[in-house]
Amino acid sequence: MGRTARTRLRTAACDLLPRQLWICLPQYAKLAYIFMSLWGVGGTMVIFLAGLQGIPEVLYEAASIDGAAWWARFRFVTILKTTSDSLLQIR
Repeated sequence: MGRTARTRLRTAACDLLPRQLWICLPQYAKLAYIFMSLWGVGGTMVIFLAGLQGIPEVLYEAASIDGAAWWARFRFVTILKTTSDSLLQIR
């Protein structure tokens, strides 16, 4: 995209959206990018929390009875049970 095309596009966007000047100002570009990146975190968090709540407490109890430490319970119960949720989030 040439420099004139970028300038025309930017001018048109700023003229169409006069109340949202933060879109047009270069000093706010990083902040806008951060907000756009964080927008998708909410949906991912809901999927992972639902997956964690879906792990039966019996599995943790059985691992504890078998002598598994916290790391082994995390590794062999939590991570293995949330693998399908992780694969769901990969796009």
